[in-house]
Amino acid sequence: MICPDGSGDPPRKYLVKMITGKDIGYDAYATRIAVYVDNTLVARFDNTRGSALNWQHAVARFTGNAGRRTIRIVTDAADRCQSAR
Repeated sequence: MICPDGSGDPPRKYLVKMITGKDIGYDAYATRIAVYVDNTLVARFDNTRGSALNWQHAVARFTGNAGRRTIRIVTDAADRCQSAR
C-alpha cells in the first residue's frame, strides 16, 4: 500500500507499507528486500530470515512532489542469482 504521510503542499512524504515473511532456513544475505523509488534506494529490509514463519510489517518512506514515481520492490540478496532480480 502506498499512502501520503500527512497532508499539505509538495514536497510530501509518502509511505510504502508491506508485510514480509521469513524465508525459513536462509540468512539475510539470501533474503534481503530493497525498495527503490525512481532508481534510488529508499529502504532495505533484512528481517526476512529465521527458523519460523513470522509475518512482519515493513515501511519505506520517501519524499515526492505528487507526480508520477516508479517504485520497485526487489530482492537485494547477495547470495541469489543476479538474473533472478
